[in-house]
Amino acid sequence: MHCTIARFLAVAATARGLAVPSDKAAPPAPPGEKNAQVWVCSNKWCRERGAALPRGAALGLSAGADVDVKPHSCFGRCGDGPNVCAVRGDTVLEFHRVDSVEKVCRILGGHLDVAVDRVAAKCLELNFQANAAHERGDLELAVRLYTDALATGHEEQRGVLLAGRAGCFLELAARHATSAVALAAEKAAKRALEPSTRARRVLLAAASTETLGGTPAALAVLRSHAANLAADPLRAAMEHDEALSGLEAKRALRDAARAAEALPSYARTWTRLADALAALGRSDDAAYFGRVAAALDAGAVAASR
Repeated sequence: MHCTIARFLAVAATARGLAVPSDKAAPPAPPGEKNAQVWVCSNKWCRERGAALPRGAALGLSAGADVDVKPHSCFGRCGDGPNVCAVRGDTVLEFHRVDSVEKVCRILGGHLDVAVDRVAAKCLELNFQANAAHERGDLELAVRLYTDALATGHEEQRGVLLAGRAGCFLELAARHATSAVALAAEKAAKRALEPSTRARRVLLAAASTETLGGTPAALAVLRSHAANLAADPLRAAMEHDEALSGLEAKRALRDAARAAEALPSYARTWTRLADALAALGRSDDAAYFGRVAAALDAGAVAASR
């Protein structure tokens, strides 16, 4: 098949993730338009390949710069997405397979002269990795990645990160609670001994410390009950899961409260707070903050019309 030199170079550059001079003319800039634009394909195929990453990273890393970040209907290169177009003056460059924050940094810094904050870039990269781990159900990894992102000290992202980590803690709490219920059912089916409410209270109290059994007193209490629980492994496993469920719910409550403080107009932070309170049995408080989240959501919908 005939292939022009220009097309061959474009294909080769795409394979290496490099910039491709576009044959598209720069769109006319409306009055007051910023000096440069980043267009991110919002077509179905690019969305499925993760177009939210380049758009979110470009928005976050170009804040305050002379750059507009906008969605584009389609670049006609669906198999090479996510696709991005950088426009500055009469120069139009297309970028394909823009699937990392580092690639967005190269576009902004190398082609649009944006001074990229490397701390912010690292934080965003970890945030996107944490979101991906969360979506596929790898909650322990997601928690570690959210924690690493918080450790960068990028304050502008702090509330979002805390809300994300709170969501992981809530799902972990639900997993442990589900396991405890299953163990309780198995115990009942085997007509084992009645559950020890005293042992459950002891373990939950120990779990309420910042780290499970993290104080000498808590460790002493756990040791004193270890022999009794060892005689009934099923009960021990059930009470262990109940304790961990309570611990994860308390961690979620802590993160959700901090997220709501950092982003009071972000409905998801209040939803996380309501869910954490519900997991801890505080239904009245959960209902109140659920109404706060619903009001914020309704206000956002009204403002978008």
